[in-house]
Amino acid sequence: MKKSLCLFLTAVLLCGCSSAEQPENINGPETETQTAETDTAETAETETAEAVTAETAEAETAKPEDQPAYACRTFNYYDYGKPVKAAEPVGDEYYQDMFVAGDSRVGSLYLYSDLRAKGAQLWYTTSISLWRIYDVSPDEGSDQPMFDLIMDTDRHNIYILIGINEIRNDNFDAWGEEFESVIDELLTNHGDDDIYLILNYQPRGLANIDDASLWTHVEEENRRMAEIAEKKHIYYIDISDEMTDDAGLIRGEYVWDGLHFNAQGTREFADYLARHVVRRENYVKEICE
Repeated sequence: MKKSLCLFLTAVLLCGCSSAEQPENINGPETETQTAETDTAETAETETAEAVTAETAEAETAKPEDQPAYACRTFNYYDYGKPVKAAEPVGDEYYQDMFVAGDSRVGSLYLYSDLRAKGAQLWYTTSISLWRIYDVSPDEGSDQPMFDLIMDTDRHNIYILIGINEIRNDNFDAWGEEFESVIDELLTNHGDDDIYLILNYQPRGLANIDDASLWTHVEEENRRMAEIAEKKHIYYIDISDEMTDDAGLIRGEYVWDGLHFNAQGTREFADYLARHVVRRENYVKEICE
């Protein structure tokens, strides 16, 4: 009897122990499920974040391709092979930046025009030739050689009128080479400025040269100056389209000795210069594409 009772109590105790341990084991499978779900959620969030980052990077990479890319270039449409065309006259402020140098024909502008009163700088030397500009000073206003005055000017509209005093030469090859070397040095010092070569007009006559030779020599000298202007991309002015007669000679009423301007001719010459100025904005364009 006692033995049976002991066995019974032992069985009851074993069942109780089994029931007491049950709560610890019940939550085991549920915890593993929650962990798996958490891992899955975290993995999904990571993949989503990576996808968003990849899309953002791709969008940022694509931006330069989506936006238009412009390449800007500057074009100069001016035809340097032709003389300066007529336009509206410049205002008086233009002369504050004007420099004119040359032979006695510039002297007429110096004496009879109002260019200096408006602020222009004018330098001339009587009977000066191309080879003498290096050591001969102007007739008035400075002891510096003409060459130095030209090269050192702080003006930006530079005019050169020279050549009539070597017009009796038979060969202009050396003259053309020397003139081009002067222009090269001028461009070195004033490459961003506006440089104008004033071609020779046909005189009504000169001493010690016949009319036929005079005509031919003037044309040859002018041809070489025009070629230099085109080659070096500078401007040239030819007053013969307005200030010469039907024979192509400077009008008689404009000169007092067949060559040098009188007061009327000087006014016409100054007016011509005022109406033959190149406006860069009409020819230099920036194009972006």
